[in-house]
Amino acid sequence: MNGEAPAAPAPPGAPGPGPAPQGPPLSDATRTMAVLALVFGLLALFLFGILFGPVAIVLGALAGSRGSRMGWWGMGLGIAAVTFSLAACGIAMASCGAALDSLAG
Repeated sequence: MNGEAPAAPAPPGAPGPGPAPQGPPLSDATRTMAVLALVFGLLALFLFGILFGPVAIVLGALAGSRGSRMGWWGMGLGIAAVTFSLAACGIAMASCGAALDSLAG
């Protein structure tokens, strides 16, 4: 390859390369936003997705842009909850329309 001898393996018990480097520590405000985004995202999946979903999306985007993975998860849950809620509303409206049509005719 480049003409150099390969490096010798580390002796047993020697420390390895260590964990991957982490970014700067998150502030308390960012952690709080990330936790709230995750909580609202989970709530939105089961209760009032149209109401709690956008809250999770906004908080998750803010926390995620500041380096929080939990914030991105909260945002993803919020998006999923809003999508499912809108689909459920569409299905409910379609079935109610069909029921009204069958009663009218």
